[in-house]
Amino acid sequence: MDTIVIVLAVICYNKEGREYKMVKIQQQDKVELFTDKLYYGFPILLLGYKDEKYGHNYTTISSSYTLGDMLVIGVWKYGHAIKQIKSTGCFTLNVPSEELMAEIEICGFNSGDDKCKLTPKLTVTNSKK
Repeated sequence: MDTIVIVLAVICYNKEGREYKMVKIQQQDKVELFTDKLYYGFPILLLGYKDEKYGHNYTTISSSYTLGDMLVIGVWKYGHAIKQIKSTGCFTLNVPSEELMAEIEICGFNSGDDKCKLTPKLTVTNSKK
């Protein structure tokens, strides 16, 4: 039987900061990664939402997939964002470019803070219905 080798590019986040790793995994290997957050192969999306305290806000999500004509996202049920979305019924889903990596990190690590003030590159355009 041939050996299967999988190479993963992963981003590990821990209390010391960001660390990029290339991990080569063979079929029989078990790889232990010490991290507080792990993004592997899923796009990181910015979830924008109306915020009762700040007007508008952002958070990051990395759990998403498409199913037919639907886009399914995963959001932590006790998080600040989902509380606001349930309250207002409004949100946007944004696919950021690599140039926004610093803003993505700020949005992902500052739950409940005003990310629009922390990240001046992210702007909100109000639409009227």
